Amino acid sequence: MNRSIKGFSFIESILSLLFVLVTAVLIYHFVERQPTEQELKTSKARQELRLLENAVAAYTFDLEQPAPTTEQGLGVLVETGYLSKSLIDPWGNPYQYRSPGIYDVNDYWSQGPDGKDSDDDIVGWDPYGSYVR
Repeated sequence: MNRSIKGFSFIESILSLLFVLVTAVLIYHFVERQPTEQELKTSKARQELRLLENAVAAYTFDLEQPAPTTEQGLGVLVETGYLSKSLIDPWGNPYQYRSPGIYDVNDYWSQGPDGKDSDDDIVGWDPYGSYVR
């Protein structure tokens, strides 16, 4: 009697299922990890806030002067060469600056997508850049 068995064995079924699950997990991981445009803009704003903070620190250290006042603004950093140009946030608005600051020694923030002070601001006085006022 010549008997041929058609179909998958239990081991083959388990291995196939395992392969499909691992592939699905990898695809989900890479698809889910793509940042949104809003997340990219927020990240860029946080980086530029740190750049402004470092430029003011270098200005005060090198010139042995206090930080620019709110009235002088961040334009002083461009005039003295600590920034190559005035920075504009990812939403097309100028960064805000206050010295002396209310929340830190100097306050730096982006007004976010709506261009006005509100809950969506990206702030420099919180390490996570979230709105804390």
